[in-house]
Amino acid sequence: MELLDHDQELALALFSDADAFATELMDRILDLLSVDRLRRRYGDCNRNSPLVNVRSARGSRLWIRFTSIPLPLLPVNALKHLSFEITSNAGKITHCPNFGQLVYVYGVVYAISNIRKKLFRQRFICKICKSIYDSYYGCELSLPSGCCTTWIREDIESHDYLPYQEILLGPVPNMTSGGLEIAAKGSFCSRLITVYLFDDLTGRVALGDSVALIGHAKMHCDSSAAISSLSPSSYWFSNPRIKANNIFVPFNLNSLKVSSNQSRTDTFRGKDGKISLEMLCKELCNHGPPSTLWPRLFPIAVLLSLVATNYSCDTYEHPPAASSYPLLDGPLGKRKGITARKQIHILVTTRGFSSDNTLKCLQAASTYASRCMYDAAGKCRYVAQVKHEDEAKENQMVHADCLALSKGGLLILDLSFITAAKKNNLCDAMDRCGSKLQQKKVVNVYGTTTIWALSQESSQKTGIRPAKQRACLQDQSLLRRFDIVFEEPLGLLAESDLVQTLIMDLNESLKSSTSSSELQQHLLTASRIASVRITDKAHRLLCSYYLALRRDKESGDCSTESADDASILTLESLLRVAEACAKLCLSSEIREIPHATLAIMLCENTYLTKVIQKYNEH
Repeated sequence: MELLDHDQELALALFSDADAFATELMDRILDLLSVDRLRRRYGDCNRNSPLVNVRSARGSRLWIRFTSIPLPLLPVNALKHLSFEITSNAGKITHCPNFGQLVYVYGVVYAISNIRKKLFRQRFICKICKSIYDSYYGCELSLPSGCCTTWIREDIESHDYLPYQEILLGPVPNMTSGGLEIAAKGSFCSRLITVYLFDDLTGRVALGDSVALIGHAKMHCDSSAAISSLSPSSYWFSNPRIKANNIFVPFNLNSLKVSSNQSRTDTFRGKDGKISLEMLCKELCNHGPPSTLWPRLFPIAVLLSLVATNYSCDTYEHPPAASSYPLLDGPLGKRKGITARKQIHILVTTRGFSSDNTLKCLQAASTYASRCMYDAAGKCRYVAQVKHEDEAKENQMVHADCLALSKGGLLILDLSFITAAKKNNLCDAMDRCGSKLQQKKVVNVYGTTTIWALSQESSQKTGIRPAKQRACLQDQSLLRRFDIVFEEPLGLLAESDLVQTLIMDLNESLKSSTSSSELQQHLLTASRIASVRITDKAHRLLCSYYLALRRDKESGDCSTESADDASILTLESLLRVAEACAKLCLSSEIREIPHATLAIMLCENTYLTKVIQKYNEH
């Protein structure tokens, strides 16, 4: 991983020609890591193989396996909005605004380190009074006033270590035959970056995987002679440090447009006559609006995994479902030995769109989505079921009662035409899904596992049931079953404000309704704070709680009393952190512990930022 530190030629190539740098880097990594062993293991690449044979300038081969990991996506365009630090020769540090943006990175794993451990917590014991003091990484030991440090000894056996791993993520090679030339216009990595994975995210990728990661990034630029001739706008080509986490972000379907000079029937169809996601993405790239929102339309809203795992073209057949890591529990995840995340459902509203174009796009996207729909019996997979009513052909929608949310999947629904009966069916299915969380022993927080994405623009349709439509949209019984509700039109929000619109809607079955409303208010207040701060008290509380939960999980001993205590401590921790921090990107992960705690601790300016800073100094 120290390749750039010892090879100035590669470092200079990074800032001059990204494509040439990627080719050169591939050659050198192949020489260092002997990737040709993969060729002998997997054999020659053919049409049906999930391996892609990429030949570099020297004739070496890099075998890339197109896989996916269950992490949400953000456009890589956000990288140029990141802050960075420029350290001059005099030692002066210049801080740029917009510290630590959420970014999405997609690329090929060129190199990967072994899983290492960083000292996370040190424990000290007083020899006289036997008091215990904890010091977390990046923070000095806090002792009460009047305490003598002479009798304080370090308890080495009680140290806790945080596993971490770093990967070298590079651009996807230009594969015109595979239809991935759209990568340059989409959310794909075009330069070398170093990604740090922490805790349960370690060990998730292998050499050659194409992965998508989301995390908080901070630029580190050294104003040395190598880059002194570059303009300030070129600094964002440097090497960002990214902390991967599991936080979902909103999107807006209003960015979707199709070419008006092409047939709507043939726009998204490939040569085989089937609706092709490749053709759909090309259409978006060629004719999409200039808005910065449209690149994340399908990666976030519909696919929720890599486009590369599910695309169709002449030379690369649709890969089997086993080639991707599923988000949902099921036989596939168990066979592959993957620890599947909890069920996450997305409700995509299509209000304010032309029915024809919208449904064609959504059908095309859901056809190649890694998580498809199921009917109520769970016997067959659905793309979408569209009902054409004779009395009102514009009343086209995807029926909620055709989908079993308890099975897990993607729900595409037009709220403009939802009836009370279908709304009740939807609520019942979500209740069945949410009831599974009540069996958790660690925490008693009840909630559904669904993300709600709402575009609030006024509908352009002239429906036949306007009164029922308004009643449904105002009915909170449906909205309360979703974890997050976006009440503002996302199209009016700036790029840096996307993560500040999260609204937590905790269920009333929490132990204290007062605490629930108080937590929601704190989160709303914290999300509007421009800067990010965390107090030492909240820092220590959150870290100690996370370690306690992790120890209970490893030991497998969680009694009812400890579960109740953990539930109360969860609420207290979130309240204090929300008061001290800003821009907490809390999502449905809050329902599942310890993943919720991990997501919170991976927010910017927490102890993990200090871990990275300390690590980069050595």
